[in-house]
Amino acid sequence: MKKTVALLVLVSCLFIAQTAFAGLDDKRSDIVAKFGEYRMVLDDNGRIWTKADWETGGKEVASTYIYYYMAKDVKVQLDVMYAEKKGDKNPYVRAQRFTPDWAIQLKELKVYFPEVYALVTSPEAHVFTTREKLTKNFLDEKSPVTLGVMVAKEPQSVPGMYTLVSFNIKGEGTYIKDPKAINGDTYISEIVVERTLKRNTVDPNDTKNWSFQENVFK
Repeated sequence: MKKTVALLVLVSCLFIAQTAFAGLDDKRSDIVAKFGEYRMVLDDNGRIWTKADWETGGKEVASTYIYYYMAKDVKVQLDVMYAEKKGDKNPYVRAQRFTPDWAIQLKELKVYFPEVYALVTSPEAHVFTTREKLTKNFLDEKSPVTLGVMVAKEPQSVPGMYTLVSFNIKGEGTYIKDPKAINGDTYISEIVVERTLKRNTVDPNDTKNWSFQENVFK
């Protein structure tokens, strides 16, 4: 049921492997090498195409390429947005969204999404919570509190930017309303990896309503 609803929302807004793939320095060829070819495409007009129809279609512009893979025993929908430029056959990843068939817990991130885990536990990773809208790319309804990670290292593909990882989190059947309620048993229903403007973790005026904290993933 969740996958059906998610696909409907996907239309209105925006493979088989063993580990997750994450990083803004990855190119289309990296994704293909890891997961094989895309299964579907969302175009700029919000229409969903199968791969076969897309490749025989007209001059529509692709917004999102949709892949599927298995992370251990969990099926994952991976939506990839590329920084496509005219004539570029192998563009960099601009954003990625991971949507597992069922939510996993924070303490399971290393098991199901080891490369995301490596990203959010890197020396440059700064964990925070916020009540502001952190990303426009969540499909599922979200809790009032969002868990985020700013990776303070400039990707080679986009100098002057950082990487932002957003987690759509929930309690056991409930929304998270208090950051203190976040722990290893907290559930993750979606993960979004995308670009963000560089921010200063020291200056509170530069981080808006981000409350930095100890890294909950370690």
